[in-house]
Amino acid sequence: MAYYDGDEWGFINPKGEIVINPQFQRAYNFSEGFALVQDSEGLYGFIDSEGVFQSGEPSFSAATYFSEGLAWTVKPLQAPTCTDDSGNILFSCETCEYVGNYSEGLAWFTEKSDDKETKYGYINNKGEIEINAQFYDAGNFKNGLAPVKNKKGKYGYINSKGELKINYQFEDASLFNEQGLAVVYDGKKWGWIDTDGKYECNPQFKGGARAIDDDLWIVSDGEKYGLTTNDGKYIVNPQFDGIWLTEPNQDHDLLPFEDGNEWGYIDKDGKIVINAQFEAAFPFVNGLAVVKSSNGFGIIDKEGKYTVNPQFDKLLEISNSNKGASFIQSKYVDLSSLSQDFSTIYGILDGSLSIGEILDSLEGVSPDAFVSSYYPKYQSAIYGSKLISEAGIYLNDLSIYNGDLRTTVQETVSSGWYTYRSEKKVLFTDKKPSKLKFSIRGSGKLYKNIRHLFDISILSGIQSLLSGYDFTESNSDEEKSITYTFTNSTDVITIVVDDNNAYFERTNRIDEEAEGEEVTEEDATEGNFD
Repeated sequence: MAYYDGDEWGFINPKGEIVINPQFQRAYNFSEGFALVQDSEGLYGFIDSEGVFQSGEPSFSAATYFSEGLAWTVKPLQAPTCTDDSGNILFSCETCEYVGNYSEGLAWFTEKSDDKETKYGYINNKGEIEINAQFYDAGNFKNGLAPVKNKKGKYGYINSKGELKINYQFEDASLFNEQGLAVVYDGKKWGWIDTDGKYECNPQFKGGARAIDDDLWIVSDGEKYGLTTNDGKYIVNPQFDGIWLTEPNQDHDLLPFEDGNEWGYIDKDGKIVINAQFEAAFPFVNGLAVVKSSNGFGIIDKEGKYTVNPQFDKLLEISNSNKGASFIQSKYVDLSSLSQDFSTIYGILDGSLSIGEILDSLEGVSPDAFVSSYYPKYQSAIYGSKLISEAGIYLNDLSIYNGDLRTTVQETVSSGWYTYRSEKKVLFTDKKPSKLKFSIRGSGKLYKNIRHLFDISILSGIQSLLSGYDFTESNSDEEKSITYTFTNSTDVITIVVDDNNAYFERTNRIDEEAEGEEVTEEDATEGNFD
């Protein structure tokens, strides 16, 4: 079981003995022989029971736990790939936006349709699209059926060929369980159906229902929890504040229940076996259960006696929810499209864009508003953030410096009764700035991937653009950022890059030295401004 010591995650055995020392930023319980862990850099990988990584050091932005011998993994800026339990990459899914774990040989996925709607389909374990994306929600296959939602918001069930087997009629629907029953919602109450779509128990429970084993259900009337048989007849009337939902691999003879703010255990007849005394209590597995007291997490037996004293900051009970993610999002970014998105940035860096051209490229930035700044040598073209790429790149705080960026001219104004002279500030839009500062940051798929984007794409593009410049690079002391410097006889360009940001500064040294030369009204009226 994965545990947390307050600083890092490691693993213990059921006796409470440490089997893998704390060393991970995050860790999850084992699934099919491997545990998903995250290192201090935020990257994921799989370890075996000895703590050895499956395929070298962690390298994934995200990953699912193993199911049916397969796991989905994704690296920065790439599409999800399917990996087997030997670490072999089997195939990828570039069209997938999200993709879930395999169940009965199929995994649901989502993609954007031509009308920009998100739709669900299924991919098989060979990487082939088995059922085209056409649904508005979908779940895993169990007992040969999977719940899906149509455009009208109703749920039904399909088979592995994509054929509708139970008509769209439910407001919500769950997976079928091992007994071939599925909980459904009619918009007011919950009940359950068999694989033919016939009600085994008519909708009658306001707060939901969940099967425990062959003929035992946890149900809620909306306030309290009780137990019923398959036909919905009460074994234990609703009386508990909560009963913990169990899974097939967990023991079902004792069930965690809540009484106020404390937890204990009842048997299938509702009899209290272990008094409510814990801050949290989780299902038994092989005769042992994780509980939490004021001293931390520990492990008890079915008599309520501690086999491992409470001592851990966190301890993950054995359940599917603690194996890690059951689906992941694609990180794929079309790098070829970024070249156009960066055209303004490239023009700023190589000095080819004038002030007017820079402002024209930034929609919504008015030259008149820009020139009205109080500070004559410093203008903020963008204060805050502006999205410049649908891939998830924002341009932040673009500032332009120039001693003669603007001037003041006299203009004649007529009110109809009299005429007077007024001053007007005008901008030299054809002039190129002597200095600029701005930054970019990543969001969405590019969140914390700006440095990686530089490594694989942006830096080479800038180096090609500035091929005539001298180039140097240096790392910070803790290597959390890297500085790139480009210089020639007139310009110095500095770029500081960390995981999620890149800070740019371009200075024309000749213009900086000439700053302060007087600009006359005659100069300003020669068409060099809007």
